[in-house]
Amino acid sequence: MLNTSFLQALFYRFFLPVLKKGIYEKVVDNAIYQISDSRTLNQALKNGEADVLINWKATAYFDENKAFIEALELTSDDAKMKRLVLNLLTFSKQPALAKKFMTFTTSSQGRAIFLKYGFASPDNEVY
Repeated sequence: MLNTSFLQALFYRFFLPVLKKGIYEKVVDNAIYQISDSRTLNQALKNGEADVLINWKATAYFDENKAFIEALELTSDDAKMKRLVLNLLTFSKQPALAKKFMTFTTSSQGRAIFLKYGFASPDNEVY
């Protein structure tokens, strides 16, 4: 089961070093669904329509998914960590709240949360 809205865009950056040549086509050929959003993917897994899927790691930690989804972690040997870049959209309806969140993510408390969930290195560098 593939979320092609992000998989195709990120495949060459993150998955190519992990997957062997030719496996992408085999996976796509054997996919049950090619769905455009992570929520539908997760629902298919919870409904027993899929055994495994490639999706955003964060969705495994959503309250509605915790009991049903186990994230399989890739090691830094499998996929190099990439820096997380936060941007404020010009059309944001709550720019002040967005800026507050962006500031929080760089605080010691925000960095501790990133480290807890695997989005920072032990030296506390946020990726």
